[in-house]
Formats: sequence, structure tokens, C-alpha cells
Amino acid sequence: MAVWRRLKTSVSLFILLVIVLYIGYCTQELYYRVQKTQKLKRLKSYETEIKDLTDTLQQYKIEASNVQRSLKLLQEAFDQIVNNQKTEMVNDR
Repeated sequence: MAVWRRLKTSVSLFILLVIVLYIGYCTQELYYRVQKTQKLKRLKSYETEIKDLTDTLQQYKIEASNVQRSLKLLQEAFDQIVNNQKTEMVNDR
């Protein structure tokens, strides 16, 4: 009887140990899955931010091109005004 009780207690403790280890394993797997999900969300947010910054940079390039074009037109107009002034000065003499 005493041997049977000890064996029964040992088997119960072994089953309890297996259950605790299984719960620990499941908890660890759940933790890794949560970490992986959070990493994926973070990477997607980086991807979105990179796209937004790329679009902004493209817009700045377009605006810079427009400014260069405007400066070129202003320079041509200024050169024409200077040439007209020189012509008027020569004609006035």
C-alpha cells in the first residue's frame, strides 16, 4: 500500500511537472509571437515613413527645379534690362 501511495504521488508530481513545463513552453511561444508581431508592425511603420519621406523629397526636387527655372528667367530678364540700359546710354551720347 505504501509503495502504491508513493508511486501515485510520484506520478502525480511528474504529471504536474509536465503541465508546468508545457505552460512555460506555451508562454514562451506566445511571447515570441507577440515580439514578432510588434517587430512586423514597427517595420511596416518604417516602410510607411520611408515612403512619405521619399514623396516629400520628390516634391522638394520638383520645387527646386521650378526655382532654378524662375531664377534663369529672372537672370535673362535682368540681362535684357542691362543691355537695354547700355543701348539707351549709347544712343543718348
